[in-house]
Amino acid sequence: MKNSIILLLLLFSKSAFINSQIHQKFVSARTVIAGSIVSEVNNAPDILTVLFCDPTIESNKIRNVFRISENKYFHTSANIFFTQNTTIKYGKSYYNFLVSPGDSIYIKIDPSQSDICKRVVFSGDNAELNNQFVPFVQYLYGLNAPKIIDINGRKKEVVASFKNYMRIMEDSIDNYAKTYKLIPDIAKWAKRDVIYTIANQIFDYTGKQSELASDTIFEIFNSDNFKSMYFPYHLIGYTTALLRNDTCYTKTNSNDFKTKINILVKTINKMPRSISRDYILFSYLEKFISSSNTIIFDINDNIFKLFSNDYFVTRIKEEMAKVSKIDIHPFSPIEGISYLNDNGKIESLSNTDIFDVLKKRAKDKVIYIEIYATWCGPCKAEIPAARTLRNVYKDKDVEFVYLCLGSKLEDWQSIITKDFNGGENYFFDTSATDMFTGLYTNFFKGYPTFVIIDRKGNLLTKGIPRPSNINEVISVIDSLK
Repeated sequence: MKNSIILLLLLFSKSAFINSQIHQKFVSARTVIAGSIVSEVNNAPDILTVLFCDPTIESNKIRNVFRISENKYFHTSANIFFTQNTTIKYGKSYYNFLVSPGDSIYIKIDPSQSDICKRVVFSGDNAELNNQFVPFVQYLYGLNAPKIIDINGRKKEVVASFKNYMRIMEDSIDNYAKTYKLIPDIAKWAKRDVIYTIANQIFDYTGKQSELASDTIFEIFNSDNFKSMYFPYHLIGYTTALLRNDTCYTKTNSNDFKTKINILVKTINKMPRSISRDYILFSYLEKFISSSNTIIFDINDNIFKLFSNDYFVTRIKEEMAKVSKIDIHPFSPIEGISYLNDNGKIESLSNTDIFDVLKKRAKDKVIYIEIYATWCGPCKAEIPAARTLRNVYKDKDVEFVYLCLGSKLEDWQSIITKDFNGGENYFFDTSATDMFTGLYTNFFKGYPTFVIIDRKGNLLTKGIPRPSNINEVISVIDSLK
């Protein structure tokens, strides 16, 4: 009897330890991720990227790129705030695992193994949990997305369709959990994660979607939901939808940050104090700071008092302190870039710095650069305005360059002949995309991103308007003459 009680206590302690690892701590702590590639195979990927998905960390810590041919080991660290799934990208494969602030995790990757449980093995913190988590998430994210949910219908019908699909997903999760004896908290995490995964697939977060995005099923002010890396996207989508309903906000000049902040604060004040509200405010303030060449708006103590957790105040002050600093690598060679030559043929560039290439090809010109992906909706929305902008500067000393990342070659070939003719077109393969996004995290925040090289060869990365803000673009370009 005594031995049985001891065994039960040990089992309870083990379960409590596992569960405690995926509770939100809401502290910032240095977190270490290290590992190695333990075998060689033919045509093995050369680039490995560790992607911290915590959206509050410094941008230069988000993507960490390693060239495996040079060293089979990788090691990185960052101060993270949220317990959240994090990602390793090795070639075209993604491995999701769970990380908490202060964790030290070691990962062995054996690309010769077809069994995912043998291909990726964890030790250190959360080892038992993550050895179950990786294969389960591959199964979970491989489930079919909803084909038809008409988000333009009545709210009651849309929510009913959404919940029906959720029941199907939950049944699949429960079946997997029973079959593979999944740690209960992983299944609990999954049932929350799929809510935001699906929402981000079907919502466009236009103004009319703000009511749907705030439905009780999403529990948008339940801060425990930050364990899903898709939850922050939902929060920003929800807030964006609210602001699109505010005509004062939509009519405000994109660089009038002071007015935008005042409107944002009014919107924020209607939300309950929470980590969710903190993140929304932090995200917008960080975006405004990164978009401006100087701090031309006032972030004062009254705004700081809106935060419920001082961590966000610290991060905003850090971003403000470095607002005028642009850390661009002086020479960053990248392999795997192709371009469309003057004869309409595709050629490969040697291992080279793309910005150095552009400066030499368009010497003494202003170079307006769009970084996009073929599948990106907002990128496609800019195509008509981009065409108009090219026409404005036809036969003038302004060059338009389009860098296609994270896309399929055949999709790029299709889109450049139809939508991007009249500019310089470059394609980055998987390795080149990983290298570029890892090197330039200080200004590359996602698709689309716009930058300018001025006539002196300086790379300008802040406050560059997109083509749809055509008068603002013209003003910026003309000021560089």
